[in-house]
Amino acid sequence: MKRSIFFAYESGHADNSDAINHGISEYNKHQSSYQAKTWEELRIGGSILNRTILKAIDECEIFSCDLTYLNHNVLFELGYAIGKRKKLLILLNPTVTDAKEKYNSSVILKNIGYDEFQNGRDLLRILQQRKHPKPFPIDSLLNIPIKEGDTHDLLFLSSPLENQAALNLGEYIRNLPLRVIQNNSAEVTYQTLVWYVTNIVKCKNILIHLLGKDRNQHSSFNAEYSLFAGLGSGLGKTVMLLAPEPFEAPIDYNDILIEYNNASDCLEKTSSWLGNYITKQKQEQEPEQEKELIYEERKLNLLKLGIGYETAEEEEEDLLEYFIEIDSYQQAIHRKSCIVTGRKGAGKTAMFIRLREYFANETSNSINVILKPESDELLDNVERTQLYSNDRSKRALLTSVWRFVFFSHVFLELHRRVSNQLPGTISPGSIEERILKLRDQHNEILDMEHFAAMSRLYQEWDESGLEKPQALEGIYNRLLGPITTVVQEYFQEYKYTNINVLADNLDKTWDARRDLELQSDMILSLLEFNGKIPQELDCPTVKPHTILILRTDIYEYMLRFARESDKLEVRRIEIDWSLFPNRLRDIIESRFKFILKLEDNKSVQSVWSDYFQLTNRKNPFQQIQNAVVARPRDIIYFVSKLFESAVNNDRTRVQQDDFEYAIYAYSKFLHHNMLSETRAQFPEVERIFAKVQDNYRNGWLPYYDFHQILLSVGYSQTRISEFLDFLFTKDYIFVYSSRSSRIIDNLDKLSEILKERRFLFFPKNKVLIQLQPNRQRLKVSEKFE
Repeated sequence: MKRSIFFAYESGHADNSDAINHGISEYNKHQSSYQAKTWEELRIGGSILNRTILKAIDECEIFSCDLTYLNHNVLFELGYAIGKRKKLLILLNPTVTDAKEKYNSSVILKNIGYDEFQNGRDLLRILQQRKHPKPFPIDSLLNIPIKEGDTHDLLFLSSPLENQAALNLGEYIRNLPLRVIQNNSAEVTYQTLVWYVTNIVKCKNILIHLLGKDRNQHSSFNAEYSLFAGLGSGLGKTVMLLAPEPFEAPIDYNDILIEYNNASDCLEKTSSWLGNYITKQKQEQEPEQEKELIYEERKLNLLKLGIGYETAEEEEEDLLEYFIEIDSYQQAIHRKSCIVTGRKGAGKTAMFIRLREYFANETSNSINVILKPESDELLDNVERTQLYSNDRSKRALLTSVWRFVFFSHVFLELHRRVSNQLPGTISPGSIEERILKLRDQHNEILDMEHFAAMSRLYQEWDESGLEKPQALEGIYNRLLGPITTVVQEYFQEYKYTNINVLADNLDKTWDARRDLELQSDMILSLLEFNGKIPQELDCPTVKPHTILILRTDIYEYMLRFARESDKLEVRRIEIDWSLFPNRLRDIIESRFKFILKLEDNKSVQSVWSDYFQLTNRKNPFQQIQNAVVARPRDIIYFVSKLFESAVNNDRTRVQQDDFEYAIYAYSKFLHHNMLSETRAQFPEVERIFAKVQDNYRNGWLPYYDFHQILLSVGYSQTRISEFLDFLFTKDYIFVYSSRSSRIIDNLDKLSEILKERRFLFFPKNKVLIQLQPNRQRLKVSEKFE
């Protein structure tokens, strides 16, 4: 019986499908041991069932696919074939625009070689040469043996969106009484291939949340998730995919895809699926799980130490137990008005959570206005503002937004306090009685989310078609005038109240593809409004306290549009951990102490010796500190990867190869941080780094080549200097001079090196750079110590 080669490809591109069919036809004419066949030969009555295709893959020895176009069906089948340990023959037509670039940018495909073809002759030659690669080395990517899989109930691959369906689903999954692993793609889009493969093996069930067809980058995102869905199916996992309606599901996973039409429908259908599959599995496997507990308990402490989240929101309850107070936190509390800035991962959200807790415990003489809007709400405000061509009208609209948000927050807090008063203590006709009545009269608008309620105002404005600020103000007063009046009267009676305004998430909308100047105006208008709170309340004795939290790069961009930038700078407080790097150790050790319930500092110190066994003579924390940018999120991420690797390798101590794994994962993490922080000021950054990666993927980049890349994107010499200075300041570039064997860490030093004269009998000075250079920094810094 002939062994089979199964071919998968996208049918919509005749050049490729004709070439494949012609090559297969010629090949089969002269073959006695192999028979090549295509998916199109499996049609029954004009249609194809996915079970038929998967059965054909099960029976084949070699799986071949054309990935010129990264078709989702084909990627699912490739993943399935990898899970089934099939030999792989990947084809790609290099004449198709961006085909190679898209292939190499994939987290998994770039690890698989491909053969280039343009016509049937090319394919026939490839087949006749038996140039068939081995099965994809899935076992070599795992930190656990395949037989030790199925230790967890569910792997949840989340959507990168933060819409309501994704937020509700994420919260529901986190609260399940199951052993769940989640990739949290909204924050951490840089998980490694090893992470995905290992955790697919670990989990019995896989739930994948796809992007809708109307979302940015849905095709590339869903392509990789299709491959992981196929891999899970090939490994015998129960796989289910979620997607918003309408979603034309590829045939291969049509029967394992749930379509939903809104957030509640998504939650209801997911809950039903989990009930049908996972509950049944847990009941069947309880005796087996009891045996596993003995093994799991042996590594419990190591697992506990590895518990850590990349984002403060995910550990909000525990965070208050080991938050480290730094000078910027104390300054924020004691300054009348401030803007707290910090780089991505510097701990801004952690500070927001701690400040919110601090204000909540203040005296009853304070009223707190906590602002943390969702990005969709903010984008709606920005886009609505663009409807008005008059700058004065735009500013009036933004001011009205913040006025509405402020007064509605304050009114609801006053209502809460009045409602808690003892029965019979509220006098007829008093301000308290009026607050209770007004709440009932304005339930509809006050029960909405504060930013969502602005749509009510927008409808009025849009219908009026008026551009005059006075008209906008008149509509505002008509809808909310009574609430504003009663709040003002309250403060005239209770004159010495403190108003604490704490705002975070205002930079959630930051997108270089949109009008950044308008986004800046939205944030600046809040600062201007907060400065006028006593006048807004018609009560000069009220003491406002404003804290606005922003990313550093966004604040610096916004500063360009501020009318009084010098005053903003005076109010700025920068979270800069490089000024006190040892406090990062306090963060890690506080987590150790809390998680392991250690009683004293001596016990905490013993963790470093009890759970680390590195060959380097340095203290483990010093090695970690040398490897990362000085930020809480970076060090937490790095430590979590150390313990992840140790646990996956069935160890009870972190060893040197775990350190290498963490460095590899962290380099991906850092790359995405770098793009995120750089994009606002230098929108061309992704083009620049794509050019760098295309030509210098694994090595040093000569400085002059990098200079040419910057020129090619239209940068002047001044702009090049600004870009390099930015990278140096953010610790994202590493320059090495061969002549002096020096590490260069700032623009001034680089300029000096580049100006040095070359002497006749001395070798040419090689000036080399590394971007996101932490692994190389470790090697070079150790060499010169």
